[in-house]
Amino acid sequence: MTATLVRIGGMAAIVAGLLRIWAVFLPGAQDVLWFATDAFFLFGLIAWYLTRAERLGTLGLLGFALAATGILVIRSAAMFGPQGYAIGSAAFVVGLIVMNAPTLLRRDGPWIAPLLWLVSLPLGLSPWKEAGFIAFALGFVWAGIVLLRAQAQSAQTSISTVT
Repeated sequence: MTATLVRIGGMAAIVAGLLRIWAVFLPGAQDVLWFATDAFFLFGLIAWYLTRAERLGTLGLLGFALAATGILVIRSAAMFGPQGYAIGSAAFVVGLIVMNAPTLLRRDGPWIAPLLWLVSLPLGLSPWKEAGFIAFALGFVWAGIVLLRAQAQSAQTSISTVT
């Protein structure tokens, strides 16, 4: 069951990242596309956290909670006034950075996705904000690839121990 959830989360992360990149080049995307993208981001976030929860510890859990809350704020942006989307986006990316800080500091796991998320924050606040959006999205694409590779290796190991 967990393997299936991680596989679905890995695929969702890739789809979310690709949809987000597509949205950079398709201004005025439909609300349905944004909802789907955020749902896929949430599934990818859950899978990424589940596979690393023990190593990430309390800081990782707090970051995960902040990132998940950020997605909810984005989807409920109207409740938070004109800055609702910006508040949710900031919570989402800061949550990802906090969640993955232990990995980056200890260098004990996949680091490319966390590094892309880290870089996306200053880029997103700069005149090159589209580059920040793309770095953020590529972080999810990379995370999805890592999740799917780990599942494939885990399945291969299970098969070889049975035979």
